[in-house]
Amino acid sequence: MKIKSFIYILILLANVSVVSATITVVEDKSGFDAAVSSASPGDTIKLKNGTWTNTTLGFYANGTESNPIVVTAQTAGEVILTGTSRLEIYGKHLEVHNLDFKNGALS
Repeated sequence: MKIKSFIYILILLANVSVVSATITVVEDKSGFDAAVSSASPGDTIKLKNGTWTNTTLGFYANGTESNPIVVTAQTAGEVILTGTSRLEIYGKHLEVHNLDFKNGALS
């Protein structure tokens, strides 16, 4: 009976996928690009507090329904994108939180 229980537990563990989520704080566009290109489902990319001026950020990635990839501010209300800054989003199960766009320019 103990062997059957042990085997059953091993089978259950073998079918469980473990997602190891990382949180990455980025300071600039090149850091953002690197974080996005290496992002896995469940990861969070935080833009460092401050003003991001005339910056185009390409958020091209794929999360999963249960583990989206998130882009957010390091601190809510403390990341401001200005000028011609824009966020281009393409993929599945992506979330964006707490970014402020102010004093934008038409391009």
